[in-house]
Amino acid sequence: MVKIDTAGFVHKIEEYNVNPDRPEDWFHPSGTLMLNDGSVESTLCIPVERHSMYEGHNLSFVEAHGIRFGYTTVLVMQLIDRAYNGLADRCNIRKYGEAVAEAMQNFARPFPDEQSELCYPHFLLHGLVQPTLEEVIDKIDSNGRIIHETLEVGRKLMDEYGQVNLDGNLRLLMSSGCTDDYFGIAHLLAKQDAILVSSASSYITKASFFVDMTNKDIYVMTLQGRRFGPHDPVRAAHPSSQEKRFEAEREYSRIGNVLGMGPRRFILTKVMDFGRDKGFKRIRVIKPEEHPMFIERHEGFFGNYEPVIRKVGITEENDCYFECRL
Repeated sequence: MVKIDTAGFVHKIEEYNVNPDRPEDWFHPSGTLMLNDGSVESTLCIPVERHSMYEGHNLSFVEAHGIRFGYTTVLVMQLIDRAYNGLADRCNIRKYGEAVAEAMQNFARPFPDEQSELCYPHFLLHGLVQPTLEEVIDKIDSNGRIIHETLEVGRKLMDEYGQVNLDGNLRLLMSSGCTDDYFGIAHLLAKQDAILVSSASSYITKASFFVDMTNKDIYVMTLQGRRFGPHDPVRAAHPSSQEKRFEAEREYSRIGNVLGMGPRRFILTKVMDFGRDKGFKRIRVIKPEEHPMFIERHEGFFGNYEPVIRKVGITEENDCYFECRL
């Protein structure tokens, strides 16, 4: 069993609650973990000094085991603190921190061999604002369980789905959701002649989702179209990219005409079809304003996808989700 430094993490939760404007080096977002470096990351991913002999020389090095949040560590603390401030009857911060740390320890059980312990907090720590501490912890535990269930069956589901070719030089496929959600499954629409399609590149639109095998639910965390637009100031301001931007927008519109609907709406319907085919009972899509990327004011997040969700019939509001039966 992987062990995190729960006492150290509780202390970091307390510190952050008192002073959320910590200096950046407190988080070490991308640096190498060092022994006793005082970062949040070092309490969640324990650095252990190892020694070995090589050609008569005694070598020492540091290995880290646990949960690595990397550059999203600040978001981890922001979401945890936000949930504490949202409690109806706010308990002692230490009691709260101890409960959260124990829930993180429960999540930190071993991941599959092919999966790094690096994770993004977007799914693990979404929907944490609840009226009671018990409900906050239940949410972390539930989110963590769903992540592990998705990791357990995700590759099999992706392999079973394969690829589907569509008219207009388009294809549907699945891959791991290593971008944005990390542990999720990404349902992608791409061109047939595109190579190396992944959740990070060469797709037209994607919906990254997680599977709750216990309750037979699907959770959609990312619903994204890929195109240049007015929101892209770097490309928009560069004269040589203007025509490329317009061309990309025209191509996106052309694809919408081929599909008979917008690409994001299309990919969401395909996730629903997939869920019905695999025996899932419900689909839940996180509300844009409850998405961790919206909460952290991520520059790349444009959460205008509520109309897309409603158009496919996912209209019932429950907690931080839009949902419907499949």
